[in-house]
Amino acid sequence: MTNNKNLRAVLFAIACLPVIVAFVFHQLGPRPAEAKSERVLPALAFHSYLIDLGSVEAEQYSRVLFRFQNRSDRPVTIKELSGSCGCLTPRSVALDQFESQSIYMDKTEFAPGEAGLIIARVEQANQKPGEKEYTIDVHYSDPESYTEKLIFRLELPEKKVTIRPQSLVIYQLGEESTVQNVTITDFRDKPIEVTGIESTSEFVTANILRSEFDNEGLHQTIVQVTVAGKVPPDRSHARAIVSTSDPEYPTLTIPLLIQGRDPRP
Repeated sequence: MTNNKNLRAVLFAIACLPVIVAFVFHQLGPRPAEAKSERVLPALAFHSYLIDLGSVEAEQYSRVLFRFQNRSDRPVTIKELSGSCGCLTPRSVALDQFESQSIYMDKTEFAPGEAGLIIARVEQANQKPGEKEYTIDVHYSDPESYTEKLIFRLELPEKKVTIRPQSLVIYQLGEESTVQNVTITDFRDKPIEVTGIESTSEFVTANILRSEFDNEGLHQTIVQVTVAGKVPPDRSHARAIVSTSDPEYPTLTIPLLIQGRDPRP
């Protein structure tokens, strides 16, 4: 008899358990939901992050355009454009200026909704023929720091004109000027004629040292590039621009990366 009473008590308690639990939760009230942090997306959105130009024609240079837009409500500042090759010299410009003008200025500040372009070009005379892949790292802030990687590919044709070395890296750590030679080789029957050389930097000068034929009968122009002894302490970029009378290669570019001496002891 006692066992039956105990069994009924247990069954009664089990039956009442949902009611008791509901009563307790009702008294405690609803718990406030935890606020979910919204993920802030990067401000710049590119139409393409990879462009494949395929096999390109033999010409002075091949150019690639990466279009982007600031899709945030925050202004964007492009801090740096880092190319995988010193031959690229990437630039950022406003889209409307690029479409309406033949000459356009670099632009690094982009307002909300504003569109722009990352422009890079490969001087064919500075590169070996064949399939190539280049990258550009776009470092910007909005004001958070972000980096976007852009990739473009192409297949360069057989050479008509080459520049060796394709670029110069100068560590100017002393007081004396640094002099290096660059060789322009023409593989065609009618050799290229250099008409002048200009520099984009006041610390760099260039001149024609001599013109000659090598042992294989190829015409070569030797350009002497001089970097001054005293240059700014930070890293800088410059270009020696070679003008010619050749309609296929009206200009040839020699890129320079110059690292000055750190003034700190």
